[in-house]
Amino acid sequence: MIQQLLESVGALLHYHLFDNDPAAKAQVLIGIPATNPPAKLPSVAIYSTPTSFGMKQQDDQAWREFSQSCTIAIYTKEPAQAERWLSLSIGAVLLSQTELLHHYNQQNPVRYRSSVVESLHQIYSIQLLGAEPQAASDCYQWQIQLLVHGQFQAKLRQPVEADYIREVLLQLNSSDPSLPE
Repeated sequence: MIQQLLESVGALLHYHLFDNDPAAKAQVLIGIPATNPPAKLPSVAIYSTPTSFGMKQQDDQAWREFSQSCTIAIYTKEPAQAERWLSLSIGAVLLSQTELLHHYNQQNPVRYRSSVVESLHQIYSIQLLGAEPQAASDCYQWQIQLLVHGQFQAKLRQPVEADYIREVLLQLNSSDPSLPE
């Protein structure tokens, strides 16, 4: 499941960061270490480091946690923009796989945008542990810790719907004027 989420994050990052380069559209790379950058830049590479699964059960068995450490390497000359989209894209991918978007839209359209943004903190926790340039390439490597809370994990959609993810991202983007167009 988490591999599919990461692939979707990579595709979404690629769509927003490198959409102006048609030749780069096919260069979303999965499983390529950051120490072995592709010959043609820019691109996005995602690969997993050793995985840690954590499970917490209360008496009602209603709360579970799923965690995984992974590295996302982004080949770009603009690390600030890449980091902004990295965090936003992960949130959009996870949020798009729950029913929260429709729930808030039907319940209270006036507070639609702010509710969606607030909901991100209920769905996942992410910690960006820094970006480091790699050798002489344009690769910046982020180490992240991703935590998806159990009550939303049960509602994950299969498969990931690309159009739905983009819809969520557009809503998130429009709710924060500081984010890029």
